[in-house]
Amino acid sequence: CGKGPQQQIVSGASDGALCLWTFGDKGASQLQKESSAHAGNGVNYVDWHPKCTTLVGSVGDDGCMRLWDTRGLGGSKNSSSSSSSSSSSSSSSGSCKAQLKQSEKQSANMNCISFNPHNEWLAATGDVNGAVLIWDLRNLKHPVASLEEAGHQLAIEQVGDTKRNDERTYPC
Repeated sequence: CGKGPQQQIVSGASDGALCLWTFGDKGASQLQKESSAHAGNGVNYVDWHPKCTTLVGSVGDDGCMRLWDTRGLGGSKNSSSSSSSSSSSSSSSGSCKAQLKQSEKQSANMNCISFNPHNEWLAATGDVNGAVLIWDLRNLKHPVASLEEAGHQLAIEQVGDTKRNDERTYPC
C-alpha cells in the first residue's frame, strides 16, 4: 500500500462508473474514471480501506465486490484480478486488484461494503436478500462468516463499525 494524496473523493453510480477526484493545493481537481467498474451494472457503495490509503472497495448490482488501487484508476493497462467463483463476470480494466462473486446460492446484488477498522484483513458486505457476509481479504474464495439469519427480511442498506478497539469484533 502506498500513501495516497490526503484529499480524495471516490463515488460510484448506477451508470456503472467509479470516479475518483484528487484535489490539489490550489483547489484544482483531477478526475480519474473507471467507466465500467461493475461490468455495466450499477455501483451501489464504495468504501476506503482504513489502513491502506490507496485501496477502495466497491460493490454492485453484478453481485461482486471489487478492490481497487486508486493509483491506477482509469488506466488503460489491465492488471491481474482474482476471482473466487468460476461464474464470475469478466474483470474491469484499470486497477481492479481483486474481484469476488458470491456463490450461486448467494448471487444477490450487493448493496454495501465496510472494512473493519481494527483488522485490516476483514470486510463485510450486505446484499438485497438481507444477508451480511464477512470476508477475509487474504482469501476471497468463500466468506468466513455468513449472517443470513440476521433477522433482516429486506435488503441490507448499510453495514457499520463498532467504536471499540477490539480486533475480535467485526463491524456489523
